[in-house]
Amino acid sequence: PAGDDKDAQRRRVRTAALAGIAVGVVLGSAGTAWAMRNGGGLFASIGAALWSPKRARVRPGQRLGAKLPPTRAEKVESGSIELVIGSGDTLGDIVCKYVGDYTEENINRVRELNRGHIADVEILSPGMVLTLPRMITKAEAEAEAEAERLEYERELQAEAKRQEREERKALRELERARRDAEKAMRRAARRNAGLAEAATDTEAPVSPIQEKAR
Repeated sequence: PAGDDKDAQRRRVRTAALAGIAVGVVLGSAGTAWAMRNGGGLFASIGAALWSPKRARVRPGQRLGAKLPPTRAEKVESGSIELVIGSGDTLGDIVCKYVGDYTEENINRVRELNRGHIADVEILSPGMVLTLPRMITKAEAEAEAEAERLEYERELQAEAKRQEREERKALRELERARRDAEKAMRRAARRNAGLAEAATDTEAPVSPIQEKAR
C-alpha cells in the first residue's frame, strides 16, 4: 500500500539522519549524504534538526546544518616550562592540562626533560619542580616566530642606524682633523715666510770696496 511505502521511506531517512548525515554538505541528486565523521553529539544534533513529519524528505540542493563539536587544536613543542608540584597533583592531570593527551609519547617527553633530575616522573611529591614541554598551537608558534622576526629586524635597523651615526661622527672628526692640518700648514708657511723676510732685513750691507773685492 502507498501508506506503507511512505512510512518505509520516512524510516530510511530517519535512519540516515541518525547514522550521521554529513554536516554542511550540499545534497546531490541522490537525495542523501552519509556521515563524514563519527560522534554521538553530531548524530543527535543532526537527528534533532532533521526529523519531523515535514522534514522527512530531503531535496537535491538542500543544505543540512549542525554544529560540529570543537576539536583540540594541534599543538607543537616550543621550549619548556617548570611546574612546582602541589598536593594532589598527578602526572596524568599535569600531562592532560599542560601537554596534551595522556599518551606514552607525552609521558616520554616529560621523562626526557626530567632525566637526571627526577628518577620517576610518575611518582611525584609536593614541592618537586617538574619540567614540562611548552606546548602551543601552530598558530601561536607562527605568531611567535613572526614576532621574533620583527624584533630581529628592529634590532638590525637599530644597529644600522647606530653604525650610520658612528660613521657620520667619524667623518666629522676626519674633516675637523683635515681643517686643523690645513690651518697648521698655513701657520707654518706664514712663520717660515716671516723668518725668511726677517733674515733678509737683518743681513749686513756690503760696502763698495767689499763688493769690488768679490
